[in-house]
Amino acid sequence: MGTVIGLIIATMMLLLGFFKTIFILLCASLGYVIGSKIDEGESLKSLFLKILSLKD
Repeated sequence: MGTVIGLIIATMMLLLGFFKTIFILLCASLGYVIGSKIDEGESLKSLFLKILSLKD
């Protein structure tokens, strides 16, 4: 599985460039984290408050 991911990332870097590839990977990672928290039953408001360290 790691080889496939490495091949995909290398192809993206060749076609899109370094910074666009990093941006896409960061957006995908952020989407994964937010989605997993929502699946666990945590609300978006509480998630963002936790990230920003704000209190209700």
